[in-house]
Amino acid sequence: MLENIGNCCGYYPACVNKHNPTDPSAMRAECKREGVMSACGFPAIRPCRCAARHRVAVNAAAGAFGPH
Repeated sequence: MLENIGNCCGYYPACVNKHNPTDPSAMRAECKREGVMSACGFPAIRPCRCAARHRVAVNAAAGAFGPH
């Protein structure tokens, strides 16, 4: 499933297993506590699918599959 996993910049979508919880606010708090920043922006993800027991996304620009 496609979900916001967060990063030190804020919103960051990724394909994740629906049974693995994500906590974007905890990610932001850790970034703040550690004084870490990240590049802003995120990939354009379309459908997620399973491949080799991992979630992968279709890269909308290239139409290629990649791990996320």
